[in-house]
Amino acid sequence: MDDPLRARSKADVRERITGGALTLLFGAPCVWFASSALRSRFGPPTNDPHGYIMIFGTLFAVALGLATALVVPLMLPRDRRVVGYVVSGCAFAVMSAGLLVALVMA
Repeated sequence: MDDPLRARSKADVRERITGGALTLLFGAPCVWFASSALRSRFGPPTNDPHGYIMIFGTLFAVALGLATALVVPLMLPRDRRVVGYVVSGCAFAVMSAGLLVALVMA
């Protein structure tokens, strides 16, 4: 017979691997868009003369950041996910606020 603890741990490992893959899928483009938007804001004007990279980079970074904040806690064990959601939500709020302030102050 199958051990229920072993079956539960296999499902937990699958969830954690899926969470890691989704985090990479959403997180890498989020970091790229955020860095592009910040380079556009704080770099020389020849990088982005019209500001489209800053505008759309901020928009896409915030959207992908929300998706990342929702999937990052899936990499944690089940009993630690609530703390993971709180920390990732706070990190998302700080990142989004910083990007939006940089956009508005341009």
